[in-house]
Amino acid sequence: TIFSWIVIVLMLCHLIACFWYILGNASEATPSWVLAAKTMYMEHSHGEEPMEWYLYVTALHWAVTQFTPASMEVTPKNSRERLYNLAAIFTSLVLFPPFLSSITNSVAAFRKQNLDQSEA
Repeated sequence: TIFSWIVIVLMLCHLIACFWYILGNASEATPSWVLAAKTMYMEHSHGEEPMEWYLYVTALHWAVTQFTPASMEVTPKNSRERLYNLAAIFTSLVLFPPFLSSITNSVAAFRKQNLDQSEA
């Protein structure tokens, strides 16, 4: 069950990351997290543009940080991104506690099973 929960959370993070990337790439005219990430990358790579996988991994990193107390340098740059960010945070508030509870219960059951086997 732990493995299935991890797969579910990773799939959800992938979906959240894909929509975050689409939202950030929607308009070149307004500031967006994609433009900010490209600019930061180009400053550190002497003008070389980032590849698409870099932007996806950045979006995935951002999505994972919405489920954990971690932070990163990618932030919303316009009102649509900010609203999506809030939706992702509220989604994580609803989904992450049952995930942690399930893992805790699985580990406790595994320990009890091992203890019972060692006593037998």
